[in-house]
Amino acid sequence: MLQYLKCMVLTCLASYPFVAVFIQERRSSDYMACSKEEACCFIRYFGTSDLPATTAANIELSSAIIATPAFRGLQWLPMYVSVRNGEDFRAAAPQVSFANSIPLLYACLPAAFSFPLATSVSLPSNRNATDAFCEHPATREGIRDHLKVSVSRHLSLACIASWTLLKVVHDWALLYGVEERVTLKVGIASWAFQSAACISAFLWAAGACEVFVSTSTSGPACYYQLPNAAVLLTFVPACLLLYATHSKLISLMLSVFHGDYLYAVTYDVPFRIVHATAPSHPTGSLLTVGLHGDDGLPEAPPPQLSCEQKCELYHLLRTGRAVWIFLQHTIIATVASGPLFRKLMSVSVEQEWSFHVMGAAKCFTVLAAIAPLALCLRFSYSANFWRRAVAQGALCDILRDMSPLSDLFWYLGMWLCGVASTLHVAPQFWHDGADILQESWIWSFHGIAAFVFAVLFLDFMDRKVRLLGGVYDTTWHISEVSWDMLVNDFPEWQVQKFQRADYDVLMPAGDTSDEAENASSTTRAPAVNLLDCWSA
Repeated sequence: MLQYLKCMVLTCLASYPFVAVFIQERRSSDYMACSKEEACCFIRYFGTSDLPATTAANIELSSAIIATPAFRGLQWLPMYVSVRNGEDFRAAAPQVSFANSIPLLYACLPAAFSFPLATSVSLPSNRNATDAFCEHPATREGIRDHLKVSVSRHLSLACIASWTLLKVVHDWALLYGVEERVTLKVGIASWAFQSAACISAFLWAAGACEVFVSTSTSGPACYYQLPNAAVLLTFVPACLLLYATHSKLISLMLSVFHGDYLYAVTYDVPFRIVHATAPSHPTGSLLTVGLHGDDGLPEAPPPQLSCEQKCELYHLLRTGRAVWIFLQHTIIATVASGPLFRKLMSVSVEQEWSFHVMGAAKCFTVLAAIAPLALCLRFSYSANFWRRAVAQGALCDILRDMSPLSDLFWYLGMWLCGVASTLHVAPQFWHDGADILQESWIWSFHGIAAFVFAVLFLDFMDRKVRLLGGVYDTTWHISEVSWDMLVNDFPEWQVQKFQRADYDVLMPAGDTSDEAENASSTTRAPAVNLLDCWSA
């Protein structure tokens, strides 16, 4: 009983920090008025009852001054708006060019979903608002906190609760002795709720970059914003959930091959065992494709899952991974990454270099700003990989492998956009004085490029783990080029192959499955040429 209680307590403690940010209460004094000294710059893709979306139609109804007008094709796209209490609104539309073409497609995507539901409503007028009126306690008490009542907040809390509950159920079932084919499905379900919590957390955090409004029947509207530190704090759980969700997916893939594990417990293992098992990445998880121990010790029980069960679970994980990547590109990259990086840039260009919290945020922003330049190195590696495949005559195998063919498009497109925006954004860290409204779109586009690069980079780093699915998956096989790359990082896997159905299955050293014992062929099927590949 104590073991079950320990797993539940540890799981709840690990989930509480994510909940704490959502349930934090904000006081009226926590907001900063959008004064004449410091304007509030924001964009709103989806309207609420207190503030509509900042589309071109709504901006025109609000008698705003459009600094950069939009052409006809972008009339429905939300604009960045600058507001000061007591003054007219100012707005800016994105400039269309080849250098920002792909990020512009990302920025247009949420607007395409919200356009059918959009209505032409003007923003609450603040033309007659004074600093004294907006700072009055009665006015501040009327501030509407859309973060507290948003659907994304309730969805995040529900998903985190479901994620925590399923993790507890998974660990209890594993301790009770339930078969791994059942516990792994419970683990996959918990990961699905975790990914949903991550998506909704980013949607909720994007609302912190917007403005808050206080309206009354007897006076004008007043606009407020959260302090920079509070805005960045709302993105911390979302970013942690993003990395944790990605890492959990990789661990689930490995647990399908090696065996299920307890989610609440961290084991202390001697370094010599870790280094012997994974010499190329000893700081990673010990849940790898093979485990080496000392001689003379009893061997661990063999994996419970059969080849068919591993294939079924891996297909389920592949589907979940495809949906997860799709949601990253269509929701996080489009709605959250642009406004977040724009907020970071607006703070960084005015923040002095220091070792304080905001100074560290400026250093992080610099690294994020130059990150798209690393696409040059990644594209160079991808080009060498394809060139080697062509030289070895394995192009057809590569095309039938799990190599992401979309890389060629994203690396060519995002590389050009990332380099162009980096050359524009990077000098602004040392030359203050930029107009935040005018630069908001290029900052937002650069944030989208940096996030897409991060997603592609994480996906590339764990490609070798996904290649292991070709061992049991009947829909594709591992090519020679990919297999050589895989064995370099996992030397415990030997080239021990046997023919199964009409494709090759690669088995790790020491595998004692029935398929390996009954194997009669240890040669790879002859390679086919490109014409055969396309004809198939």
